[in-house]
Amino acid sequence: MTAPQSDEFIQYHLKTESVSDEYGAAVMLTQQEGIDDPATILVHPWQLRAACEHLGILSADPEAARVADSLRRRLSLLCRRVEGLAARIQDATADAALLAQVQAVADLAADYMAEMPQAASRQPMQASLL
Repeated sequence: MTAPQSDEFIQYHLKTESVSDEYGAAVMLTQQEGIDDPATILVHPWQLRAACEHLGILSADPEAARVADSLRRRLSLLCRRVEGLAARIQDATADAALLAQVQAVADLAADYMAEMPQAASRQPMQASLL
């Protein structure tokens, strides 16, 4: 194994280095905590990427990630507009059937937003329009 290249990265107790040996490029992860000997593992870059994709840290397809982000933003905007429309309809009518339909659409929008990772940072939709 040759000496690590200059792209060493250290965060807290984890040191990451690019190395190469007779088999090619590899990533060496070294964890040092306390006075014990450091734990080191050598991983092929493809293995590291596959693990990150499996855990959802990285997207397997950058284009898919871009599309998902765009859809997330659009759904968030649609949800806010549904909330505003529901409030205006509630103020404008006493028709129970119309209010029930509006509530169903508002609930559907809230369910979609609840599945989004950023949904926790948003204020929850109004619980009931009726």
